[in-house]
Amino acid sequence: MPDLQATTLLLALAACAAPSAAQGKALGGSGPVEPVVARLACETATLKAGATNRLAVVLDLAEGWHVYAPCANDSGMPVEIEPLLPPGFSARRTEGPAPQRHLAPGGLLDHVLEGRVVLPLELDVPAEAARGPARLRAKVSWMACASACVLGDADLELSLDVSPADTEPRPGPDAPLLRAARERVPQPLPARDAPLSAEVRDGALRLHAPGAAGLSFYPDADSAGFEDLVRDGAGDGTELVLRLRPGPRDVRGVAELRWTDARPNALYRLTVSIPTPTQPGRTAPQQPGEDR
Repeated sequence: MPDLQATTLLLALAACAAPSAAQGKALGGSGPVEPVVARLACETATLKAGATNRLAVVLDLAEGWHVYAPCANDSGMPVEIEPLLPPGFSARRTEGPAPQRHLAPGGLLDHVLEGRVVLPLELDVPAEAARGPARLRAKVSWMACASACVLGDADLELSLDVSPADTEPRPGPDAPLLRAARERVPQPLPARDAPLSAEVRDGALRLHAPGAAGLSFYPDADSAGFEDLVRDGAGDGTELVLRLRPGPRDVRGVAELRWTDARPNALYRLTVSIPTPTQPGRTAPQQPGEDR
């Protein structure tokens, strides 16, 4: 509901007016802590010319704090990243980590990220890039909340040498971190033998995952709207039914599957079309490299 979202966002921003109350205290009473510490990281020790290189903005959040994912949230604003790069370089955000549901008093539902948050970027370095150090910068802003909220931003910088196109850069110190973070990045639903089916039928998104212990759905901010995400957005069992609000937009978001055994949770990126009167809803295939 737009009015509710506007009201709750204004309340959250009002809380940001008193950052000292939101800072909290470090363990042991040693003084205030920073809610968010940000830095820029690269998977390799150098940048490869004429290739796509893996970068990330890394946010280390203090215990009890969270930032917001780019989902359908009732009160929070997502992390924003603005790359500032040398001429000829270009960067784009790729699929980030799946969030978790955060239910606040009053029935407000947000989708949040906690702990160490790794937000991936792909950096294209031109083949003609000069050898030697390249200065990479990014402006990052966020809304971080615990018992209250603060707005924060940082100007990040990382200098890395550009290596020739015919050499393979060695892994950098952050390579294990960036590789591990990809385990929480949703994947496209397989075209064959998919463990999950998704369709819109009878005014609801219906997810079915045989053998699952539970299902959750985290809708994108631009997804079709839902009647009651608090109640319908997560549950135990092999099926999840989320009632839709009337509207023309497709359903977009991430489904998370919990298993009954020791397998790690599965995360899938979904786009499900709203059916016409003569056509059942179906999961729309994602084209290679398409940014949903």
